[in-house]
Order: sequence, then C-alpha cells, then structure tokens
Amino acid sequence: MAWPPTYPPTTLTGKFAYSIEMLCETMAEQGRRLGVSAALLWLLSVRINTLASRFKALATRDPSASIRAEKPRGEPKPAPISEKRERTPEKTPRTWPFCYFGPPTPMPRGFAALRRIVPHFLIDSYIGQLEHLLTTPEMVELIATTPSVGRILRPLCHLMGVRLPPNLILPKRQRPKRERRNSQRPHSQRPDFQSTSGKPTPPEAGQAKSSRPLTLADFPPLLPAPPLPPQHSAFVPSPHCFDPLPKPKSA
Repeated sequence: MAWPPTYPPTTLTGKFAYSIEMLCETMAEQGRRLGVSAALLWLLSVRINTLASRFKALATRDPSASIRAEKPRGEPKPAPISEKRERTPEKTPRTWPFCYFGPPTPMPRGFAALRRIVPHFLIDSYIGQLEHLLTTPEMVELIATTPSVGRILRPLCHLMGVRLPPNLILPKRQRPKRERRNSQRPHSQRPDFQSTSGKPTPPEAGQAKSSRPLTLADFPPLLPAPPLPPQHSAFVPSPHCFDPLPKPKSA
C-alpha cells in the first residue's frame, strides 16, 4: 500500500506551525544528546508551543468578529517611596510534572537562550525559517491589521535570538518633564519674596559684591613655603676646606 504524499504547507499559519513543530522535535532530540536537563527542555517546549497556539488563534480569527471592549482603567495608586518594588517571579505552568522534575526550574530570560542551551545547526535552520516568515507580505499585513500579534512574536524572537523587524519595534516612551515648583526653592529665593528687615536678599548681596573690583584683601594670605629637607639643601663649601693639610709631626 502506497503512502499518500505529504505536501509542504502553503498558508502562513501552516508554515508557522510546521517550523515550530520541527523546532521542538529537534530541540528535544539534540538536547537529550547534549545532556540538557529534561525539565529545562520541557519548559522551553511549553513556552514555544503556548506562543504558537496564541498566534494561530489570532491569525485564524475572523476580522469582522466583535472584539471585547476593554474596561477603562482607573488612575494607578502611587507606590510609597519607602518601599521598593520587587520583581514578581514568573508563574509556574499549571501542567508542571512535579513527580518527574521536582521543584520548577527557572525560565531562561536572556537573548537567544534557545541557541545557547541547544547549539545545533538544525535549530538555526528552523529559526531562520521563522525569521524569513516575519518578512513575508502576509505576516506584515497581519501585524498591521492585528497589533496584538506583536505581543506574541516579540518574546518568541527574544527567546530564539531573532532581531526584530522595524514593524515590530515599539517606539520609546517619552516621559513628561517635571516642572520645578516655587515651593521647592528656599523661601528667600522666590521671585515674590520681600525682605522686611531692610537687609539685601542673598541674590542682591551677591550682585553687590561682584560689582566692585577685587583687591588683594579679598584673597586669603599665602602660606610660607615649607623648608627643604637636609638631603635636598644646596651644598655650600666650608671656607677651611681648601686649607693645606698640617704636616705630620716627626717622632
């Protein structure tokens, strides 16, 4: 009995799913050969497959379907200054097999973590296929019509070590500049301050001092130079060093 031929996928979601499937199979096979922890391989596989399933759900969704309106968010409460915000650890997957792997393994967060954990040329080839899919017209149109796809592709590219194309790069947030209030200045330096004692305010006193020419009396006196140590003093010959030596007395 002849097996029916299998043709390569032609749709965008089919190509994406095929590359992800072959990537996970190669990662499991080569990771076992290289001695990588099974818990770490399972965690990477779950992370990649979760992002792939979310991408498939968005790519196959009917664009004319109604989208749930987002609830208006209230103003965020300001955090107290004394307390420091701690980074919340990533949640453990619900399907984590404690009986096999024990306590959960931390998820690697570095750039190109997959290539560093499982370095193999087949891994690079399937990642290259996914990188090529990001530049196809179908993917560019999908990203333009559905911006939420970028939330799936950005962490996936970061994990695989793929540089983001221009249509996936987020613009930098511009923080509004804070204006300095008068209440932050000293009381005597405010523009509406009026002295009741008749003495000039600090800015006026500085202007009065800088208006007259400086003299030597305005500078502190110069300290005398320290004496030189004996080994550095100049050699002064004694007046008797050139006198003739006395003759020895005869016995």
